[in-house]
Amino acid sequence: MIVALETSSPNCEITFLKEEKEILTIFADTHSKHEKNLITFFDWAFKYLKITIKEIELIGISIGPGNFTALRVGLATALGIAYPHNILVKAINTLDALYFTSLFYFSYLKDKKILVVSDAKRESLYAALYQNEEKIGNYQLVAINKLSTIFKEEEIDFVCGNALLSYPQLFENFKKINIYYPKAKIIGLLAKKAKEAQKLDSLFSLSPFYLKEPDIRK
Repeated sequence: MIVALETSSPNCEITFLKEEKEILTIFADTHSKHEKNLITFFDWAFKYLKITIKEIELIGISIGPGNFTALRVGLATALGIAYPHNILVKAINTLDALYFTSLFYFSYLKDKKILVVSDAKRESLYAALYQNEEKIGNYQLVAINKLSTIFKEEEIDFVCGNALLSYPQLFENFKKINIYYPKAKIIGLLAKKAKEAQKLDSLFSLSPFYLKEPDIRK
């Protein structure tokens, strides 16, 4: 069984999957107070599904970028469960998860250039560009007044991510996908794919992915 955790956004979500089938999702809009809910979610899920922790083979976890404290809470929870029980772990970049969440609901956009933008606060955005299930270039931290010089409107087919909610005026002329946050289910499916490709993570090397201030494009 696969368990996936998404804590990078104001939403706290865990999903249990058997192979690729979603069997349970628990969701709460906790405004980043995830530490109060995650353990309760797990306890309730184990009782509801009548399973034990020994049945979990893989944990997928959103690794950021996102709210740093919330990411650390999610990662600490995943590692706290995985380490004593020798459970495999795969960390998934939040922007990747957002992109593949969009494709899950709108698969016909696979060949389109999709810009994923997430609010990084302080008038800046986390951003990455994708096409055909591949990332084009690097993950970036971009000041909002520099966005149009880095990502040309005519070169972007669609935009998704919660920056659409934070800065609607910035994206008035872009075609939008109404996907704002990644789904835990997609994180689980991406983790499963990584396991099949033998691209899992070491428990001792994981830390939140956080683009620092010097990475802002001037």
